[in-house]
Amino acid sequence: MADTLTASKAGLDTVYRAIRQKGWTKTQTSLWWHDAQTSQATLRRFWRRIPIDRHAFQKICQVAGVGWESVTEIESSSSSPEENKNKDLLRDLSLIDCMVILLLLRT
Repeated sequence: MADTLTASKAGLDTVYRAIRQKGWTKTQTSLWWHDAQTSQATLRRFWRRIPIDRHAFQKICQVAGVGWESVTEIESSSSSPEENKNKDLLRDLSLIDCMVILLLLRT
């Protein structure tokens, strides 16, 4: 099983409908990320369809009241090495963005 999962576009629509019924927003409802035992930054990556830790993904879906299996993007085994390299680069850039934000908040 993959260590990370990514939400599909249709999956995000399903989650969005579920959280709206609870009166929650995509990333501003602290109860959501608190109950999912994750961070607001991870929740933002979830909505941007950036791969996140499998356990965090499952918890986010569980707390929203949606089965994670219906939300996740099915990985294509035909991904080219170039596509994988681009995904890795995007993930690294996201981590760098988070570090820059933390540094700015500390000043």
